[in-house]
Amino acid sequence: MSRILAAAVGAALSLSACANLSDTGDDGPTSVTYTCDDGKTFLAMYSDDRERTFVRTDDETYELALVDRDGDEFEYQDRNGVQLTVDDDNNSHLTVPGDDDFEGCTA
Repeated sequence: MSRILAAAVGAALSLSACANLSDTGDDGPTSVTYTCDDGKTFLAMYSDDRERTFVRTDDETYELALVDRDGDEFEYQDRNGVQLTVDDDNNSHLTVPGDDDFEGCTA
């Protein structure tokens, strides 16, 4: 894991704030913990411009880029097919190929 990624994840893990993507003040990255229907959780740390996010599950950390925005819905993806969809109502869905989806997630 690169030093920058490790620092970003470390900073994100030290934050316990819950926020949504409409909280785009000048305070820098926003860290959001999502809890899903099946009890799984993941942490997403969004860049201040909302163009990138680091997603931390129990098993892995992923760096995703914004690929689409439709109103209040943001879609992030990496080149391996990991995909995160979130909206301003704190709803999210995380897909990790080869793993169970994180469904019905809220912050």
